Amino acid sequence: MNTAKPPTNRCTVYYDGACPLCSKEIAVYRNWKGGEQMNWVDASRCDPEQLGGNLTREQALARLHCRDEAGNLIDGAEAFVEIWSRLRWLSYLTPLLSSKLVLRVLERCYRGFLSVRRRIHSRKISANS
Repeated sequence: MNTAKPPTNRCTVYYDGACPLCSKEIAVYRNWKGGEQMNWVDASRCDPEQLGGNLTREQALARLHCRDEAGNLIDGAEAFVEIWSRLRWLSYLTPLLSSKLVLRVLERCYRGFLSVRRRIHSRKISANS
């Protein structure tokens, strides 16, 4: 976790809005109770300043990131757990999901998803060329 910018009163989520799977998942989160309390930044379209310190567009597009109210930058499985902790329908799972063992498993699953996502995205780009 990196501290990068002054604290805000909201968690900020950085996601790849150009990824159809990612966009659909984020749309669900945004509409759940608690989602309205977070800032949602589409890293594929935002101004670089919106990413804050210690986060490049390339990093933000490669993995899910969020920045908590204290300015700590969180990524991968930990970012999902941070987001889920703020959503009414998932917050009750946070104590279980926050354990180091479960986070390691979630991170491996997320990395597997990222490799599939890259292949899907590559095929989509090839088909549109």
